[in-house]
Amino acid sequence: MKLILTNHHLDDRGGSELYCSELAPALRRVGHEVAVFTLRPGHISDELARRGVPIFTTGDDARIEAFDPDLLHVHHAPCLYYLGALRLRAKVLFSSLGVIPALEAAPLVWEGVAQGLAVSEEVLDALRSSRFGSEVPLTIFRNWFDDTGLVPEVPGRPGEARRIAVVSNHLDQTLARDLEAIRAAHPGLEWTHFGYPNNSVEMSPELLRGFDRVITIGRTALLAAALQKPCLLYDVHGCDGLMTPERLDALASRNFSGRLTRSRPSRRELEHLLLDEARQVDVAALAERIWREYALSRRVEELLALYTRLLEGKTSLGEQTRSAYGREGQVYTEAWVGRLHAEAREKALQRESEAKASEVTTLRECLQAERTLSARLRTEVEQLASALSVKEAECAHLGSELAMIRSSLAWKVVSQVRGIKDQFIAQPNSRVRLIYDHMRHRLKQRRGLGYASRE
Repeated sequence: MKLILTNHHLDDRGGSELYCSELAPALRRVGHEVAVFTLRPGHISDELARRGVPIFTTGDDARIEAFDPDLLHVHHAPCLYYLGALRLRAKVLFSSLGVIPALEAAPLVWEGVAQGLAVSEEVLDALRSSRFGSEVPLTIFRNWFDDTGLVPEVPGRPGEARRIAVVSNHLDQTLARDLEAIRAAHPGLEWTHFGYPNNSVEMSPELLRGFDRVITIGRTALLAAALQKPCLLYDVHGCDGLMTPERLDALASRNFSGRLTRSRPSRRELEHLLLDEARQVDVAALAERIWREYALSRRVEELLALYTRLLEGKTSLGEQTRSAYGREGQVYTEAWVGRLHAEAREKALQRESEAKASEVTTLRECLQAERTLSARLRTEVEQLASALSVKEAECAHLGSELAMIRSSLAWKVVSQVRGIKDQFIAQPNSRVRLIYDHMRHRLKQRRGLGYASRE
């Protein structure tokens, strides 16, 4: 069988993108020729291409018609509008995976569509309320976990919560704050967020096995349960509590989305769920049901049986249906291309703004560093000036003491000289006195002092 899977965009690690990227290789492994069509290629379609899956996009009309698929498995109405206008004779299956994204809505034009699929009772009710759902047969085709290369774990019991994985592209900020408070209150406990914007990685079994608890929704919740990891269904739309064997069917009715009860546990309730109640979950019994009812290998068998029935039916695309789609697909594509250009321009301006903001931040940091350095140098200068003042005062004090010492020594010398004078020169008309007076007179004349001796 030759078939084309479609998805509006394949540039993010989101729900429908990963649904498509897991299903296409699984169908190829059982011998079918599978290609993928997308209006917005990206790294998910690049990964598929590296695995040998042909990728079609707008402008590949001739290649798509040459591929001549037997069946189109369509996600997202804009893809149906585009492919419905091409010269194809394929059977068409339209699949909806949710009720919140507008892209998951029922198509407005559905000529040639033989079957509609809903991922849950919630989605089935939404499709039934549309004109499409009133005219096209609908059935539930549930989600899965990718069991490729896996075998069931040895039955076990939950251990102590030490490492918690939060897998979400829309991390709830209340959840993040509560987890951080719980982490601070329990040394040795840590939590890690996987998803946009900073940690979008493949959620492989090897990665999840390293954690004791998982907080997530959708297919990752099914994988966690298959690995016997206690899983709390909690996302931006609410919390549905822990997955248990008893609650599995009810949780499936909302595709394990957190929208069944939409509760908002308090911090204390969240702590109790993760640290206490999670240890009471019969993870072995839950894993046994997940493996039996939700493995991708089982889903492929169900899907191939459905494909076979559709191929035996009469409803398909053709010359009569092509006029119903007309140029809608091309009109949408042109509008989408314009939007892509606008988004690219917006992203370029955002990157430029972020670069400028980063430059301003760097300059502010440099300025603050200079201010800090200036303040430190100013303080050092003030400290040095103060020290200099102290040293100057010490020098002045020492100079004063030195002057006093010198004055004291001079006085002693003068006193001693006078004593010698009185002792040896005081006698008038003595020979020594005459010599003394003569020498003193000559010295005064030489210095030009011009005053008479007072002796």
